Amino acid sequence: MSHKRSAESNARHVLTNKIRYARKKEELDAWHKKYRDEHREEIRIRNKAWRIAHAEELKVYRKKYNDEHREEIKAWQQTYQEKRKILARIRRYGITDIEFNTLLEKQGGTCAVCKMIGWNGKGPHVDHNHKTGKVRGILCSNCNAAVGMMKDNRKIVQGLVEYMKTWTEE
Repeated sequence: MSHKRSAESNARHVLTNKIRYARKKEELDAWHKKYRDEHREEIRIRNKAWRIAHAEELKVYRKKYNDEHREEIKAWQQTYQEKRKILARIRRYGITDIEFNTLLEKQGGTCAVCKMIGWNGKGPHVDHNHKTGKVRGILCSNCNAAVGMMKDNRKIVQGLVEYMKTWTEE
């Protein structure tokens, strides 16, 4: 013989279980957090081993997911791309979006070196001193790469200018 509850009794039972679960969940969440904190390295190693052992499955899963959610992913990337750039500038160079735009405005909206407006299709780059971290200006990708290749060394830059003078007709 099966026991049937009334609708009211069933509702009380469900509510009681939800309350009990909520209390238990708080305890379990605290225990899980403590466990993860105490076993962080062990968990990291175990997870890495699992990902290696299941690399092909993960590859197939990711491809399927990306194929099925391509439009959502693209929309998300477009929505947050500018926000990520702003946060990256703050994290890497310590300048806010307002400071970046003010500096760019002082440069006339162009590269500080070649005065190009189009940014070579890759967007403006923040030039900074690698020793002090101080921001020097906003450059296009070509000029930023050139400054990097010169290793922030004025003697190399002057040598390059002298070399170019001997081979360039002005």
